[in-house]
Amino acid sequence: MDHQRRVNLYKQYMATEGARMDAVAPPLWEVMWAHGIELPPPPFLSPVILGAFGALSMAAIPGVLWLFSVFRAQLDPIIRHSMPWSWAAWLVAAAGLFGLVAIPIYYHRMAKRYGLVRWVTFAGVRQRP
Repeated sequence: MDHQRRVNLYKQYMATEGARMDAVAPPLWEVMWAHGIELPPPPFLSPVILGAFGALSMAAIPGVLWLFSVFRAQLDPIIRHSMPWSWAAWLVAAAGLFGLVAIPIYYHRMAKRYGLVRWVTFAGVRQRP
């Protein structure tokens, strides 16, 4: 079975099980699949890879928001300062640590709840460990 057919089967299976579709196929995965990158869905990935994705994506949120506030403070004469870079660094580190731990736990629990074990053997039915 080719990758795209297996992804469609996975989405259909998870929809019939009642899972949240934004968690089943996150936007980042949808973009990668649309560009031909054959990456398994998050519940099938190892905790190390999920932790790396979670840490990077969660840490990017406060980092980008801080950069926007810095640029806004430079452009707007009424706003004279923004959040200090040291506070922003702590927020980035805290969000990264949260993503490093929370994302793998979330998807591991999802895999257990819906009976997902291995991507190569997934056939649209609950798998046995």
